[in-house]
Amino acid sequence: MKKRITLLLFAGFILLLNARAQDSPGSYLFYDFLDGTATTKTGNTLQSKFNYNFETEKITFVGEDKIILALTNPERLSHIDINGRRFVQGEKEAFYEKIEITGGEYYIRWKSNNNLQGAHVGYGFYSPSTSTKNVTPILDSSHLPVAEAKEEHEHRIKEELQPMYYIKSNDKFVRITSPKALTKIYKSQKTEIEQFAKENKINFKQQGDIARMLEYVYSLE
Repeated sequence: MKKRITLLLFAGFILLLNARAQDSPGSYLFYDFLDGTATTKTGNTLQSKFNYNFETEKITFVGEDKIILALTNPERLSHIDINGRRFVQGEKEAFYEKIEITGGEYYIRWKSNNNLQGAHVGYGFYSPSTSTKNVTPILDSSHLPVAEAKEEHEHRIKEELQPMYYIKSNDKFVRITSPKALTKIYKSQKTEIEQFAKENKINFKQQGDIARMLEYVYSLE
């Protein structure tokens, strides 16, 4: 009963996935659905088993009867924590991972190499007045994705994912792909940024290099 009430509080944030989406173990960032908490800007929380679908760029979770649901209306959500990792609203309806580093933060858009543009996916809205008996979820208890071995999953998705890195400037997401992208924002530090990137051979496709570059940039402020 308590969980049902909590789901009703989150009714405006939940979608039943349309059967066209066809989730599979390969669609998820994590090897399994992991403990997490979704928090709204008004302070309501939902605790469940969560995962991140990098084809739809939505946060999914296990609802009642093991039905897979997706969170929507990210602008009304404060954040979602999954196994110690935080996700927030990105551009439009997508969720980005937020990474805290010395002096600031950056964001990762996890996206499939094979689906960078994505495909339109329809959804059926879940609301307090809508019974789950009247809609067909994508997955039921007999069709939950089977968890992979953690090491096997992490190795596979490294080949399949194309992470994109962003920072926020004037409350807008700016993709960082080169020193030039940074110097457009930090004009007065142009020389230092270009020199650091060159001397340290920064690869703007590698997360570790992105973090090093940004920590240096933030230290200049």
